[in-house]
Amino acid sequence: MTGPFDDFRCPACNGELGGDIAAPKCKGCGHEFKQQGEILDLRLGRNDYYFNPIPREDMAKIRAAANRETWAENIRFFLEKTGQNKSWIDNLVVNGRYAWKLFLGAQKNAKILDLGCGLGNLTHNIAPHVGTVYAMDLTMERLEFSERRFSIFNADDRIKLIAGGDGLWLPFPDNHLDGVILSGVLEWMGEGDTSSFETGSKPQRLMKMLRAHFGKTNPRQIQLAVLKEIQRVLKPGGQLFIGIENRLNLEYLGRRRDHHSGLWFGSLMPRFLATLYSIVATKRPYRTFTYSIPGYRSLLQHAGFPQVEFLGLDKGYSDLREILPSEIEFDGWEPQPSTDVKGKMGRKKYFVPAYGVIASQQCTKPDTLLNAILQEAAKTMGGPLTFSDFQITGKDKGVLSARQNNREFIIKVPFSEAALNAEQRNAKILKAVGALFSGETSPAPTAVAQGLVQAQAYFIETRVPGTPIRQRLASIGRPGVLADVEEFQKRLNPSPVVATITDDLFERLVTQRLEVLFQIVDDPKERSGLTKYFTDSLKGVNVATGIAQGDFSVSNIFHHNGGVSGAIDWEAGDTAGLPILDIINFVESTYRMFNSEATLADTIPVLVSGQALTPEETEFLDREFTRNGVATDDRAAFVHLYWLHHIAQQVPYTLQFDTVQISRVVTPVIAGILKRCEPPRDCRMSA
Repeated sequence: MTGPFDDFRCPACNGELGGDIAAPKCKGCGHEFKQQGEILDLRLGRNDYYFNPIPREDMAKIRAAANRETWAENIRFFLEKTGQNKSWIDNLVVNGRYAWKLFLGAQKNAKILDLGCGLGNLTHNIAPHVGTVYAMDLTMERLEFSERRFSIFNADDRIKLIAGGDGLWLPFPDNHLDGVILSGVLEWMGEGDTSSFETGSKPQRLMKMLRAHFGKTNPRQIQLAVLKEIQRVLKPGGQLFIGIENRLNLEYLGRRRDHHSGLWFGSLMPRFLATLYSIVATKRPYRTFTYSIPGYRSLLQHAGFPQVEFLGLDKGYSDLREILPSEIEFDGWEPQPSTDVKGKMGRKKYFVPAYGVIASQQCTKPDTLLNAILQEAAKTMGGPLTFSDFQITGKDKGVLSARQNNREFIIKVPFSEAALNAEQRNAKILKAVGALFSGETSPAPTAVAQGLVQAQAYFIETRVPGTPIRQRLASIGRPGVLADVEEFQKRLNPSPVVATITDDLFERLVTQRLEVLFQIVDDPKERSGLTKYFTDSLKGVNVATGIAQGDFSVSNIFHHNGGVSGAIDWEAGDTAGLPILDIINFVESTYRMFNSEATLADTIPVLVSGQALTPEETEFLDREFTRNGVATDDRAAFVHLYWLHHIAQQVPYTLQFDTVQISRVVTPVIAGILKRCEPPRDCRMSA
């Protein structure tokens, strides 16, 4: 017969827990604990500990408003209190930053500990793929915030929340866990309890700080003790994953301060020298130790982990953009040499910004999620695939360049609901476009496979030959590819059919996008004004319908053998859409490419007025507006419709939370649109 606390042990003495479910008690030392809602409180004394970027009273306000405000409103309030720090958007809501989860040996019945779970985003991402996740943190308010997250997004997953981390023992039996994750945690554990540094006279505080560098209070010794305790609770075949900065990050050579101490060159110095420097500069010792590859390997081997592998995380374990095989053996990964001379040094294994460290007690490695995806794909496609690189996009999606014999493919792995929905739409439109071009080369990739492995979806499509057209633009200038793009558009829609925007078409192409926009526009006057503007400006006007790619930017159009070979990322595509929006999209993205400081809000007035465009671009737009049946007086409305479509694609990701970005790319355009319609102007014609 099992009890409610069989999974747990006393953090004070490692004894078994018993007693009432609301008030567990150690059978060994008699220490009493409690259950607070869904949170098992196993703290030993540091009940007032608070580590968070916003004040405690503001976290209390979030909790009080949890049931009457949306999750997005909670996040926006949190970010407001951080001073709109963008790194916290990444921490709170970006799922692609955990793409490394595909390399973990996480079986569907695995028990995983997210140690130092913080605000719960990592647990949220891991839980769907495994049996149980223990989300553990010492700050109760963070766990309460996480509890709210899990109730919304992980209702079907088994997650146990634990307040703890101030005991000598982790609150689990020996050999109990299949995996432990420390993401952005190990370096902070090395700090230890620094409260004594705040008491006493200046000389006394100085001596405490200096003495703490030696013996058991040395940060490395504290980290080592934590790692040994993790080794105790892991099963023999279990894994430890650590997401952490690289001490030798190339950026630390004068391009940025140390992430944790805020000191220039802090991590590069000998430890004791860094402590002296930190005491002088910050009145605190240097205790957030990070390491190089040899340093991490030594630390982990001393803790009982003989098998250590390294993933390179570029630009870091936060703001993750690419996973590199720094020191790891993975069947099917055949990386290609980098051709980026400028960034090549920063991609080398000893100088990458951060590592995903995978440590285990055994040399035999368990199957990973990525193994399982590749194996299932091989069955579907009749042979094994290899991949050469692993990119992570700003839309919560992993993109792997893959090969089977001489055929090239792209494997897409969505990491959020929004990304999954987008890839499902993309696969659907690829099939529809492919059917329209049956018997000839499709302008879009071909969807060849998709599946679901252990709650992780994947999609495979053919690779479009060539390189993004932005690379060609960079060498020949803005007007250089207009003829190629124009020819490609004629191939997509050789005989444009001009139609009137009826109620049904307006509902599909305008109203549905406005509904998405209104998720981030609260002002009723702005909502009604936008609705009126688009209704008055577009309903009943003429425009050609046809194949529209939906995100026809310089990054998504590919150039090969002297022409446009195709376009990728058709998630917003439509076989009965408005091709003119693609034309506007291309010119707008070209302008921003050559005006790097310009925002979308800057380019919309440029397109409406035609000013600041090259003569060739102006002529190109004139021809395409005419070809697509758009009257001169209606052009501005279609530019604004392009903006609406563009914003609607961004809202489901971070834009819904990012009030700074909303104020940059949404608010000014809305103001400009509404100003056009002030009496006595005709909003279709006014500048």
